[in-house]
Amino acid sequence: MITSFFQKFLAQRKPKAIFDAITLPWLDRSDASRQIERKRTAGEISDEESIMLNHWRTEGYVALRSAVEEPLIDALWRDEERAWKERPACKILSEGVGVTMLSDCKPKEELTHHHYRLMDFHNLSEAGAKIMMHPTIVRTLTLLFGEPIIAMQSLLFEYGSEQHLHQDFPYVHAEIPSHLIGGWVACEPADAENGSLLYYPGSHRIPLFDFGDGSVLYKNDDPKKIDAFEVYLQEQCTKLQKPLILDAKKGDVLLWHGALVHGGSLTQNKERTRRSLVTHYSTKRAYTKDRRSYDKTPIEIHLNGGTYHAWQFPGHEEKRDKLVGEGGVEPPTAGL
Repeated sequence: MITSFFQKFLAQRKPKAIFDAITLPWLDRSDASRQIERKRTAGEISDEESIMLNHWRTEGYVALRSAVEEPLIDALWRDEERAWKERPACKILSEGVGVTMLSDCKPKEELTHHHYRLMDFHNLSEAGAKIMMHPTIVRTLTLLFGEPIIAMQSLLFEYGSEQHLHQDFPYVHAEIPSHLIGGWVACEPADAENGSLLYYPGSHRIPLFDFGDGSVLYKNDDPKKIDAFEVYLQEQCTKLQKPLILDAKKGDVLLWHGALVHGGSLTQNKERTRRSLVTHYSTKRAYTKDRRSYDKTPIEIHLNGGTYHAWQFPGHEEKRDKLVGEGGVEPPTAGL
């Protein structure tokens, strides 16, 4: 009878989906608040940084206001306009189509929706790379992770994504799943009207969803799991405070924990753009291979204390669109 009971218990028991406690980033560990105070007392971090780190620990995000210079952002969008005209080697993710080469995509004006994004545009645009690896962003990421950082991928949005609620780590795979941070740079003002980012403070602490056999990762094996995941997140977030919609000015940056529940708010004004550059970052030890060419040795590019990978793709010219002029920013063309 006892044997029968335990067999039934074990058969019903599901493995608990959790991050590996040994490899957790330092701010996700139980002693994080004590470690922050120790670093502050030792002079390793400032009082302001201490406040920021504690906010990250409890809320799962930090905002960096006016972090990126506007001329750098303007240069990025000149490069984007040039790319649509000249169609260099670049990939685009478009709703209903998936990932294709930009050269195979219809002209912008012929697209029937605004849900598209250019992938890894930082490999084409020097301005994009400098924004992605901006000193303020790299410094903050290094504090948050507590170790050297690497940019995994970037997504360049022209309009709001209106993306469903999600967490990043099940889809953007680092070799250590807990080593993931998302970054959002406002390339123009963003608010509820043009579909700004929506997020639930503190949601990085909810129990992790089990995608099967205790796995925290979605492995493209069953679309029904995505539906179940979204329902789960909705249920969990009803227990939290109401979501925030980011009100951002051009040059503002939001960094969020890889487990923070977020999405794109519904766009109220379909004609308004919501230009933004999104990047996913990890630590160097948690992202040792380039996801785009896993069988090749990555070519590392170092910038402002961080790292990203060159794109090893036939016909691609790394940093094709170079910055020129004083301060490395191309001056605006007369008449524009």
